[in-house]
Amino acid sequence: MTSMLGWFLASIVTRPLQRITETATLMKQGKAKTFPHQSGIHEIESLAFALESLVTSLTESETERVHYESLANRDVLTGLANRTALRHYLNEAQVTKNEYVCFYIDLDGFKAVNDTYGHATGDVVLIEIAERLKRVTLDGAYPVRLSGDEFFLLFERNGQSEQSITQIGQDLIASLSEPIVIEDGSTSVGASIGASLWHTETVPHAAIERADQALYRSKANGKHQITLDETLIT
Repeated sequence: MTSMLGWFLASIVTRPLQRITETATLMKQGKAKTFPHQSGIHEIESLAFALESLVTSLTESETERVHYESLANRDVLTGLANRTALRHYLNEAQVTKNEYVCFYIDLDGFKAVNDTYGHATGDVVLIEIAERLKRVTLDGAYPVRLSGDEFFLLFERNGQSEQSITQIGQDLIASLSEPIVIEDGSTSVGASIGASLWHTETVPHAAIERADQALYRSKANGKHQITLDETLIT
């Protein structure tokens, strides 16, 4: 009789603990969101409440971490990756041993749009330019907004020739230069590009600087064109 009573009392204690343990496992797998309500034994009720509060706090903290990490790596206006995200991406890409093409892009005539229509319209233009960059289908394409009207596009070379890369740049310039719908009708901007080659066994910032220098030559030579750095000229 004593042993049966002991078994019965033990089951009263262990059964809710087992339910708490099973629920904790399900919460870890994302299959449950709350602990089952426990009643009857004050200490177990307190334990269940404390564990639920802890899990809720940890879940909220993880959600906030992901949210703020996303903000830190995304351009607020366009949703594109920013400089911080680009730096992380380049660091990760270095283990691939691939060749990448760097396009340093500057919008032509953007200041005139801002001056004529205002900054709100300028923002509309930047958002649309970003959307067009997001639609680029090149292998490994990674579009970035660097600052203001400066953008960056990284993609895998995949053995493409100098001529092919030049054509990709010209097609991109044509796409970015198409009219953009605004409140008062439409407007447009042009684009200039500087291109360089990045071998992942080398530091990426040197390739970015070469692309920036090539961009400067595109601007100096009349804009609305792509200039290849010598690393892409065979």
